[in-house]
Amino acid sequence: MKVLSKFYDLYKRLNATASRLEKEKILGGFADDAEVKAVLHFIFNPFIVTGISDKKLSKKNCKTTETADAGLLSVLDYFTAHNTGRDEDIIYLNKYLNSKEERFRPVAADILV
Repeated sequence: MKVLSKFYDLYKRLNATASRLEKEKILGGFADDAEVKAVLHFIFNPFIVTGISDKKLSKKNCKTTETADAGLLSVLDYFTAHNTGRDEDIIYLNKYLNSKEERFRPVAADILV
């Protein structure tokens, strides 16, 4: 199963319950999953930033219909190293989002913005 798909499943399951204990149980099911842990580390580590905001992501000169053949973990690595929010980084992110199924795009954007 691909990383984004696994994380999407985790995201949906966590949002489906209000119970803290149930959320802990769900997260515990992913305790040995290094890929999901890497995504969570990227999201919650305050020292990792992408330099991209929702406003920057919607810049007209950064819109594209092209796609990028990259996995989520390689995109996370890219933005860990390229975190200035330059137009070329925004275009790279838009290409990545274009390559994903419509249902995954909001979650992927939330991870990276």
